[in-house]
Amino acid sequence: MQQLLAERKRYAFLLLAYVFMPDHAHFVIVPAPGYTITQTMRIVKGSVARRVNGALGTKGAIWQEGFYDRIAHTLEQLNAYVEYVHKNPCEAGIAGSAEDYPYSSADGSCMDDYVRFLTVAQDER
Repeated sequence: MQQLLAERKRYAFLLLAYVFMPDHAHFVIVPAPGYTITQTMRIVKGSVARRVNGALGTKGAIWQEGFYDRIAHTLEQLNAYVEYVHKNPCEAGIAGSAEDYPYSSADGSCMDDYVRFLTVAQDER
């Protein structure tokens, strides 16, 4: 998680939600101006992989090739994506509530980016 948050700061992308599960992860990310979602995910996946490999003393890929992306066209869709991410540990049966799961932003830790995104979107109208 710390690596994800460090890259968010370094590359100025908006992180609206995240969850790290035992065998996968979900992110709701808005790339910074000048970056595509592909570039942003390469940054995220590469830096997290280097951190994990360093901590475990291993080498090699920890992520599957590619990623799946969805675009929210409405605020309702965006909120549904954020809710899906946060509820993932509960649906998997590894947390009683989203807020109790320690590897996610369900604690509100991405709320500043969420508000910033909505403010920018409103200003662009």
